[in-house]
Amino acid sequence: MKINIKKIKIGGKRIAIYVVGMVAVSVGIVLGTKCELGISPVSNWPFVMEKVVPLSFGVLTMLFHFVNIFLQYILEKKLSM
Repeated sequence: MKINIKKIKIGGKRIAIYVVGMVAVSVGIVLGTKCELGISPVSNWPFVMEKVVPLSFGVLTMLFHFVNIFLQYILEKKLSM
């Protein structure tokens, strides 16, 4: 599977490594929270939403990061035009 974004080819292996990295970051944030070490300001939104939505903190953290990536992609397209 190849995706062509602005003439940059991103293969399936690269996407898989990215997703594994995103899961690792989410696990680290969840472990830091469960050990009561505190959270960064970026993790506040998923932490609060965990109390409202029936999803785990790790899932909400991954969704939050994916939404941020998607918004950055959209903004980059608009700014480059």
